[in-house]
Amino acid sequence: MNEYIAVDWGSTQLRAWRMRDGECIDKLKLPCGVTRL
Repeated sequence: MNEYIAVDWGSTQLRAWRMRDGECIDKLKLPCGVTRL
């Protein structure tokens, strides 16, 4: 089993995907981008 978390921290949003064997099994999207710190 190959499992990992991919993250995209953009200017307006933080997005994360929990991946297992090449498929997304969970995801998260928050309004916490770099410019909102």
